[in-house]
Amino acid sequence: MPVNDISDLEPQLANCRDYWLGWGAADRLDGDLTYYRSGLVHSQLNGVLRLQSGRQVSDAIEQAAGGLAGVPWRWWVGPDSAPGVADALVSHGAVKLRATPIMAVRLDRLVPVEGPGSLKIEVVDTTDGPAEWVRTYSSSFGVTPEQIDDVVRLETERPDNSRIVRVLGRLFNRDLHPFDTTRELVPSRSVVRRDRCSCVLPHIATIICGKDHPGKNSFQPQSFFIGNKNPV
Repeated sequence: MPVNDISDLEPQLANCRDYWLGWGAADRLDGDLTYYRSGLVHSQLNGVLRLQSGRQVSDAIEQAAGGLAGVPWRWWVGPDSAPGVADALVSHGAVKLRATPIMAVRLDRLVPVEGPGSLKIEVVDTTDGPAEWVRTYSSSFGVTPEQIDDVVRLETERPDNSRIVRVLGRLFNRDLHPFDTTRELVPSRSVVRRDRCSCVLPHIATIICGKDHPGKNSFQPQSFFIGNKNPV
C-alpha cells in the first residue's frame, strides 16, 4: 500500500501485516482477527497480528489458539488493534514479552552514512533461490541450522516473492550478519521513548516523524508483543 504521509500509520501497518502474512504458508487469516502460521517451530514465524473489532477477546483467543496449535506463537498488539485488547489478553493469562517502536523515515531526507571502504551493498541474486540470504540472517533471527532449508522454501513460496528486493552487505568479501555487525558500522545513539526512558538502539534503521514533536524525529505509539512462547 502506498504511503503518502510519513505520519499516516494505517498504510504502514497494512504493509507490515502484508509482510508477515507472507509467512503464512501453513495457514493465514486476514480479517477482523489476523494471523499467520508458517508451521515452523519459531515463535516469530507464527502469530496474531491484530484484533480489529471489539469482539470478545476470549472468542478470539480460542480461534487463534486453534489455528496456531502445535507451534510457538506471539500476539502483536498495536494501533491497528481495538482499544483494550492488550489488557484483555493479560487478564486472560498472556504475558507481555516486550515493546518495540514503530519507525519510518522520509526517503527524500536521507542522511548519508559513511562505512568502511571494503563494505559493499548488493542486490541478492535469487534466481536459484534465497539460500544465501537466509543463511546470512539465520543466526541473528534464531533460525536453527535444521530450519534453514524450510525457511528458504517459505521465502521462495511467499506470494510476494517476485516483488521483494533483497540486499546483502559484504565486508572484506564476507557476508554481514544483520544487527551483529551493524553495531560496528553505525554509531550507537541514545533515544528517548514516549515513556521518557532512555535506551540505546544501535540497530535503528528508520525513525518516524511523530505528532508530539512536529518536524523532529520521534516515535509513534509502540506496539507490543503478547503471546505464548510454547506450543499449545
